[in-house]
Amino acid sequence: MFNDTQFKIIFEYLKKRYGNHIGEGRHRITFESKYCVIKLPHNSAGYLANLYEAKLYKTDIYIRHRLAKCKIVYFGDFAILVMQKLNTSWHWTEMPSWSKHYDCQQVGTTRQGEWKAYDYGY
Repeated sequence: MFNDTQFKIIFEYLKKRYGNHIGEGRHRITFESKYCVIKLPHNSAGYLANLYEAKLYKTDIYIRHRLAKCKIVYFGDFAILVMQKLNTSWHWTEMPSWSKHYDCQQVGTTRQGEWKAYDYGY
């Protein structure tokens, strides 16, 4: 589960490796590498959201084609979500109609131009 001490150690490691974080929400802080984003939970809800997104991507074959690829990487017992990086620079009129089913229509395109949701936790 969420551990404050582990969070601080991992946050400093990610900051040193990737620089400043690119975003922060209610539950997670996001870092960026060349090909992926790293979602670091900063509370228990973020920890559970990471587990949920990874499970949903892995098990829901009916909507997987709409979800950015992701997996859990553990640092000790701490679950970090590593997710496919998407292009989020586009005009809102270009979004697919199904994007309204995701929180704040958080979608983007892959390098191949496919639309994917990148925040599909609860």
